[in-house]
Amino acid sequence: MRVFVVENPISGVRGGDLGEAFAARLRRRGLDVVVERTSRRGDATHLARATTADIVAVVGGDGTLNEVVNGVFGQDKAVVAVPAGLSNVTARCLGLHTPKDALNALLARRFGNIDVFVMETESWRRFFVAMAGFGFDGSVVEATHTARNKGVGFAGYVPGIIKALFRRHKQMDVFTDGRAVGRGRFVVAANVPYYGGPLWLLDRARFDDGLLDVLVSDAEGFAALALHAGAVLGRHLRHRRVRTFRCSHLFLRPAERAHIDGEPLPPAPDVTIRFAGKLKVAFGEKLWRRKDL
Repeated sequence: MRVFVVENPISGVRGGDLGEAFAARLRRRGLDVVVERTSRRGDATHLARATTADIVAVVGGDGTLNEVVNGVFGQDKAVVAVPAGLSNVTARCLGLHTPKDALNALLARRFGNIDVFVMETESWRRFFVAMAGFGFDGSVVEATHTARNKGVGFAGYVPGIIKALFRRHKQMDVFTDGRAVGRGRFVVAANVPYYGGPLWLLDRARFDDGLLDVLVSDAEGFAALALHAGAVLGRHLRHRRVRTFRCSHLFLRPAERAHIDGEPLPPAPDVTIRFAGKLKVAFGEKLWRRKDL
């Protein structure tokens, strides 16, 4: 079994030699391991696509993992999320809370399938496994992206969040499975329940049912901030300005300030999100015991 380790050295707060340490433990078990570090955005996609290894271990956060997904989807490769970012939403949902969890899952070969969705425009497409956000959500990601890349931690997000609060967002027309369901300034399409780390934004979301859970709200500014605060207490889904839907196909026009898995995307007049297929990934032990994967 050959393992290719992709490490983002500036991801989160761990950094350093986590990738080499992870590889060294695998080598002690007799595995053939190669480690590569990224140096710019997009590197992880190219490296993961080019490798001939059976397994790609991703040492980084949700953004690095998303790049790897876009490199390996459609190939016969398994992915192991080694949590090393700030939020690690996808890894947490897979029961991989620490690098040791990921190591044990790989060694025990606890692999199963999760859903992959694709976001498409006239000029580009991108796959994802966690979530896509638009409007206020996209503005927060866009404004905080520079601070996150500088490794300043959550404190560096505050100016960006304040900036997003005072930005005016366009209303987006929302269609689920071909049906118009209304308009919103804040839209999240989720394949997992976690949002931004500890928050459960859409608690019915499952990564293996072929469906997106979609939250639509016309809230913006401090109303949108209050909605996020309500998510801490689990009250946001009862908010009068929130609606939720389940679908396999989502269409938005216009696609106001978007992100996928915490990575900002170029603007587009409209976007389509649909179910694309399955991806083989590693699961933590407790989740593996509970689910038929």
